[in-house]
Amino acid sequence: MNRKHVLVTGGTGFIGGHLIERLLADGYRVTAMVRRSSKYQWLSTLPAVEIVFQDDVLDGNFSFQGVDIVYHLAAIRHRYGTSDAEYRTANVELTRHLLDRSQRHIGQFIFCSSIAVFGWPPRLPISDENPYAPVSSYARSKVDCEKLVFDYHRRGKVPTTIVRPSITYGPRDETGMMTKLITLIHKGTYRTVGNGKNRVQLAYITDVLDGFVRVIGHEGAFGQGFIITAARPATINELVQIICQHLNKPEPKPHIPLWFARLAAWNLETLHQWGLKLTGKQEPVITNEKIDVMTTDRAYDISKARQILNYQPQIDYPEGIQKTITALNLQIRR
Repeated sequence: MNRKHVLVTGGTGFIGGHLIERLLADGYRVTAMVRRSSKYQWLSTLPAVEIVFQDDVLDGNFSFQGVDIVYHLAAIRHRYGTSDAEYRTANVELTRHLLDRSQRHIGQFIFCSSIAVFGWPPRLPISDENPYAPVSSYARSKVDCEKLVFDYHRRGKVPTTIVRPSITYGPRDETGMMTKLITLIHKGTYRTVGNGKNRVQLAYITDVLDGFVRVIGHEGAFGQGFIITAARPATINELVQIICQHLNKPEPKPHIPLWFARLAAWNLETLHQWGLKLTGKQEPVITNEKIDVMTTDRAYDISKARQILNYQPQIDYPEGIQKTITALNLQIRR
């Protein structure tokens, strides 16, 4: 059987690692592009995964002949203190290089973007037709990447598709929003900032993977971008309540007033900029960006993905949270 050959970048990351496993299960031949400094050894334990180093790809020592599809997930995500120039090099320029190297050979370039390209607009829900409104250096770099990817398609260089996942959670997510929320509640150190009535829309990993694979070879997806997330938003209070029920913990009280959290973040970020790291960590315990993520009301419209891709998210928050808690292997008090 002539299996399609897929090159995946970002395979050592949370979504990328799960995507590689899904592609293998679906019968694809998979090559993972990794940085030499990354923790890629676990990929070698997967059956039939080929490893290629990023510098070899960029230097032209890897041939794209025979590669059918590129999934480009590699990027610097939200990382405190990262400059615009660093984001541009790691995200935008890498995307440009991969488009240049692969354009004459592959059948589809699938780019992993982010809902962050739309920022925090006051009018909800946010759809794929919303204008770009990035509010961070990371989001601005993703906007620039999207413009590149769409431009290569428009000029007929390579068919491209953009997938815009929301914040994603599930097993093996070590640093994401849901994992942090579960861990803090388990430790008894979590407090909700604000009234907790704002909505968030998080996607379980298997639903995100379904969105990624549905665009493969789909001509209706060429030159298009798709928000991929859960079927509905949930309030912070609802998520906290579900987590507490699964962990058999009381709901944490009191809430922290938003004004107080902003003041604390401003002070900690100012001290951090002066070189005074009170916790010894690379970033303050609380930042204004973290507060935005936890307190901004947001909801997303996935009707475009539903109509074109027949995307139907399957996992609601109670089930997804239970699976995530089980994977974290927390000692739950009964």
